[in-house]
Amino acid sequence: MKGWKEKNIIQKIKGIKIGKGTIALTVCFLYFVFLYLIGTKVPLRYDPEHMAVETVEAAIVPVNNEYISASWTPLDELDFDGVRAVEAGEYKTMDLVQISYKEIANVKLRSTGRDIQRNGETVRIVYFSYVKRMWNKLFDGLINWRYSGSATGGFIYGDNCDTLNYTPQKDIEIYYLPRVDFDEIDMLPDEEYEAFTESATLIWDGRI
Repeated sequence: MKGWKEKNIIQKIKGIKIGKGTIALTVCFLYFVFLYLIGTKVPLRYDPEHMAVETVEAAIVPVNNEYISASWTPLDELDFDGVRAVEAGEYKTMDLVQISYKEIANVKLRSTGRDIQRNGETVRIVYFSYVKRMWNKLFDGLINWRYSGSATGGFIYGDNCDTLNYTPQKDIEIYYLPRVDFDEIDMLPDEEYEAFTESATLIWDGRI
């Protein structure tokens, strides 16, 4: 009796037919889900254990370039000749603010910065965020490797940062704003641009 039931169940399963249209719809559905996961980017929450805004000592290295005259290079990234030039006093050094992350896979930095006037003083407001593709956010836990990285430059300091004679000229406030696209913010007037500080997280402020 038991064998007859098992045989009957197997025959019913064999009798089920999946049409070509159903297969095609399933494939299309999976394809569009895949495109969505690959194409959609999401912002990450700020994680103080893996994200930071920090100051590092950097050398102002002359550059023979028609667009820039200097490159700010952290001391631990200098080659042997660069270290000797710093020791000999040939390269000026200064503290440099940089945004950094560590032990995170597949992230992209999004950022923007603008000078605004506040109580008669110039203040530079910087927003930044790290984003991931939805696919990576779901499946990065399956991998063991991680990345570290840092960024600095014009979005923090403004257009005149790549010069040999740069000196700190304004207060800088750096906020983490979980957002994928900053283009809309860039188009806003100063008042609305600054208003995002109320919903963002202040990570660093100072004059440097």
